[in-house]
This record gives sequence, C-alpha cells and structure tokens, in this order.
Amino acid sequence: MNNMDKMLGLLSQKLGISNETIKGAINSGDVSKLLSGMQTEEAKRLQRLIKDKERLEALVKSKEAMNLMKQMRR
Repeated sequence: MNNMDKMLGLLSQKLGISNETIKGAINSGDVSKLLSGMQTEEAKRLQRLIKDKERLEALVKSKEAMNLMKQMRR
C-alpha cells in the first residue's frame, strides 16, 4: 500500500465516501462529492483553501504536512 492509498483510505473513512469516488473527484477536479460528506463550515473552508493557490502550497509545505507524509511512508 503506497502513501496515496493510505491517504485515500483515511479520507474515505472520514468522509464516508469510497476510495474510487475520491479518486474520480481528484482526477476530474470536481470536489463537490467530497464536500457533500463534510459539515458546511468545513466544506466552505476547504473550498476557500483550494481556490487560494498560495495558501494551499503553504499548507502542503508546512511542517505538519511534512510530518504527516513522513509517518505515512512508514
């Protein structure tokens, strides 16, 4: 199981959506199905983050994100 599969599994559990649905949303760029599994305020915050490329890039490069990726490599 690679890191992407682990991340998809965690997201799938959190949102109650299948891995295939998540993969399809990522590949198509249509995250509406993912947002439907979230609480309204969480979905709004995620939408704002996705639209703000600078904030999204900063998040991905953050210490917390790097630590999470390291843990998932194990």
